[in-house]
Amino acid sequence: MRVILNGTSVITLTIPVPTKDMDGCLLTIVGNGAAAHVLTFTGGLSGAGTSYDAVTVNATAPIAMQAMACNGLWTSFTAVPIAGTVTNITGTVA
Repeated sequence: MRVILNGTSVITLTIPVPTKDMDGCLLTIVGNGAAAHVLTFTGGLSGAGTSYDAVTVNATAPIAMQAMACNGLWTSFTAVPIAGTVTNITGTVA
C-alpha cells in the first residue's frame, strides 16, 4: 500500500492497526516536503503505545518511510543513522 501526502498545508493521517491477515503487507508513506505532515499510528509503531505513535515529517524536502504489518502491529524498519547535515531527510517520532 502506498500513501502520498501531497499538500501545501499539514495533512494529519491516522493509520489504523492492521489486522493479522495483513501480516507481511508493506505500508509506504511519502511526504512531498511542502508541510510538516503528521502520521499517527493507532497503538504506536511496533505496539510501543502512545510514546511512539506520531511521526512528523520534514517540511523542507520529500521523505518516505515504510512499516510492515506483523502480528497485528505496524512494525517500523530500522536504518543505519545518517551522519552530517540531514535536516532535509528526517522525520521525528514522538
